[in-house]
Amino acid sequence: MIKPKGVLWIITRWKLIIHLLLGTKRFGVNNQWTSSFDSMFARKERLSLSLMIRNYRLGKWRAIACGFLTRKECSDLGWESTI
Repeated sequence: MIKPKGVLWIITRWKLIIHLLLGTKRFGVNNQWTSSFDSMFARKERLSLSLMIRNYRLGKWRAIACGFLTRKECSDLGWESTI
């Protein structure tokens, strides 16, 4: 279950989440409306549900493995089982 702090985290970073899930080219890079450079996560192939699920899982793994999210933020988002 997502805690209230997790909901706040999602609301403040919704542009970045859309960018990483959908693989947009310039929208949501660094949680901004637009970027002057193309993203390295931009997708060229068609978007499918399985691709969105894969992007979610990879993004979750990167955020935890690279230390972008603290243990507290992970528990707020309901990711205790992966820590």
